[in-house]
Amino acid sequence: METDLSDAIYEERAVLFLDILGFKVLIEGGHEQAIFNALGTTSTFANGKPSFPELTHTTAFSDSIVVSHRLKPAGVQNIINTASMLAWCFLQQGILTRGGIVHGNMHHTNDRLFGHAMNNAYQLESELAIFPRILVSEELKILISAGNTDAANIGIGSCDPEILRQDFDGLWHIDILSHLVLSPFISIKNKEELFAIKVKTIQSALDNPSPPYGKNKCAKAKHDWLANYLQTSINNGPSQNQKPIVC
Repeated sequence: METDLSDAIYEERAVLFLDILGFKVLIEGGHEQAIFNALGTTSTFANGKPSFPELTHTTAFSDSIVVSHRLKPAGVQNIINTASMLAWCFLQQGILTRGGIVHGNMHHTNDRLFGHAMNNAYQLESELAIFPRILVSEELKILISAGNTDAANIGIGSCDPEILRQDFDGLWHIDILSHLVLSPFISIKNKEELFAIKVKTIQSALDNPSPPYGKNKCAKAKHDWLANYLQTSINNGPSQNQKPIVC
């Protein structure tokens, strides 16, 4: 009788698949140091915040970064924080990223990664993200919504709804301009000052893109999306919610 080893191999994890946009041109343009510096935030955040090494695994290969965290009790919140931190660290270098966050069965160690969640996170990033945004699957959004009894029953905390934003196409992405998600500007406590430095960082990335998009219409469309997101957020102003994200 054949034994099903899937339960022994897999565990329930929150998974981020992040893609570095324009990676080939960045390498050819000699921007390896900027990429290397940003990748370092997956192991130790710029503010010294630990990344839960006993629960988190990170694999970086070519233009892709995969980070997964054991789902319970705070895997989703930690993955969202990691994704936001990475996005900001790349933006500080003028580099755009996009990604997908899901939850599900995955095997992720220092030397291997595979599983349904890995496939789904890649699909979300490669087929739906399109623009420099980090999408959260609809299933995961529902699971972490306040008052969800399924999440409570399996020991997963809810997230503040203001860390997510619904885009024009109905998809939900991390609102990196929210003061509730982690960023390299953690020392700034005043939310207006924090919003201002985030706006300045994105504007600098738009004014000095790395790599320059030139006549590349696809690359320009991604920068146009970011400019629209920035302007919409400026029009709305910083969030009034003072509740910090639970980690």
